[in-house]
Amino acid sequence: MNESVLEQLHELAEAFNKIELQPVICGGLGIYLRFSSREHEIELRATNDIDLMVTKTQAQDESNRQAILEVINDDLQYTVCENGKYFKFQKKPNNKLDILAPSIEDLNMRSNRVRLVKSKLHGHITPEALFIEEDLETVSLDDISVQIPSISNQLILKLFAYNDRHKSNDAERAQTHAYDIFAIVELSNRADYQQSREFVSRHTASEIVCKARAIISESFHESESDGWQNVLKTNIYPELSVKLRIQKLKHAARRLKRWFESS
Repeated sequence: MNESVLEQLHELAEAFNKIELQPVICGGLGIYLRFSSREHEIELRATNDIDLMVTKTQAQDESNRQAILEVINDDLQYTVCENGKYFKFQKKPNNKLDILAPSIEDLNMRSNRVRLVKSKLHGHITPEALFIEEDLETVSLDDISVQIPSISNQLILKLFAYNDRHKSNDAERAQTHAYDIFAIVELSNRADYQQSREFVSRHTASEIVCKARAIISESFHESESDGWQNVLKTNIYPELSVKLRIQKLKHAARRLKRWFESS
């Protein structure tokens, strides 16, 4: 993992902890935080940005929204990106921060964004993050802490992200998300799977879980499906023959199909 990103995360978490909030970290960095302390045979994907989810609970309090804005703009001195006002930020040398949010009915939502602080701080609407606050897990970084989504929420976010990139013919980003899906499925353990089954049991009829199943059926049903073929194009298990790599994908396909099965 890029050390600069980890330093950026530590700085962000320290500033959030001072306002008595824990940043919720999604994307590739969230996956890295989940699995980096476990033994694993595959390389966790490096990332050069942070996906920060502002949860509904955090956003419901106006003082929280203002405090988050002050942390980003004043304390950490991020500047807004012209191509992503006001949900993409950056600071030198190359630290990037993307602000995500679920749909929040009490706030102004327009043009695929939640206006957290008008004309200053927005969150890119992520409808698939509907259940993001369920089973959040705390990860300690020295004397500070961050939170990551549950493993099922991480999978849902990545499945939706893959589907969006695949449908828009963004091959490079589609491969990135497919790789992350493989990493989650390959590295999850029995406890992760049990938690996922409980999650699916609670939400089996929800539109979000039904859509996740549809994406799996369309793009990850078997090793020949486009999702797994995108994984095969990456540097996954480079020491193995193509035949053995395909066997790994077949195993992952079986696990992923079971993940969201109805009880």
